[in-house]
Amino acid sequence: MTRHLNASSSSSSDELEIDVDALAATRAAVRGWRDAHARGSTNLDAAPELFRAATANERGDETGTSFLSRSSAEDAKQNGVLSGSAVARAVASAPSPRVAAFLRRGNFHASEVAAAPELFCEAAQGVASAAKTCRESLEAARAAFDVFVASLGGVVVDGVSSVVDSMPTNALLAVIPLGDDLRTAEQWVWLVTSVLEALARETEVVNEVAGYVGGAAGPSASAVETSAAEGEKKLEPLDFEKLAGCAEVWRARAFVDEALLRVLVDAEA
Repeated sequence: MTRHLNASSSSSSDELEIDVDALAATRAAVRGWRDAHARGSTNLDAAPELFRAATANERGDETGTSFLSRSSAEDAKQNGVLSGSAVARAVASAPSPRVAAFLRRGNFHASEVAAAPELFCEAAQGVASAAKTCRESLEAARAAFDVFVASLGGVVVDGVSSVVDSMPTNALLAVIPLGDDLRTAEQWVWLVTSVLEALARETEVVNEVAGYVGGAAGPSASAVETSAAEGEKKLEPLDFEKLAGCAEVWRARAFVDEALLRVLVDAEA
């Protein structure tokens, strides 16, 4: 059953029916965005070491690297994953061929190297799935918020100030509960708008990161770069350091005000 609050108009006998469920649906969608983002972060945090393991085989074109290009594996070697001077000295002084092989694999057991390609692809797919859910949750939150604003008598246009200016005073001052959290309609409008604007910017980051990581599992729109000179599309090569940087950027959520996000998602209906 849809819940409404009535707000009496001071200028007429008409009453506004404020759609409280639409506000709750907005909160639920934002919570979905947050949870999906957390799942993506878990997958992305594991990706750099899985990539390192997948490129740790000394032959470069066999176990652990079948889903990567030969050049990517060779680049990993040249960058010190396999053939740095410290590794070379350690291998030279290894007491047995088994230990030497272990050092050449970047201190990974052979079973880790063998499992790494599949696990990395699963992590990449997890990141892509999280990004998709973030996009869908943001769209759902926007749609629900539009319904809430419309029930307040507001006109959905660009810019929250225009939205607020279009609302009657009685609607702006109406106290709306979301669980135990009581705020005026105007306060909810400003809070939700701030959160959605931040999530929109953060979702752009999520899409870029997912596009880069997804290059291992298959081409995606943001993973493909176009050469202006040649007009060719190329996948950006994967790199351990960049993967680690992507994980940090994803985890940071630089555009999100965490305090405002908690206020909205933690309010229980």
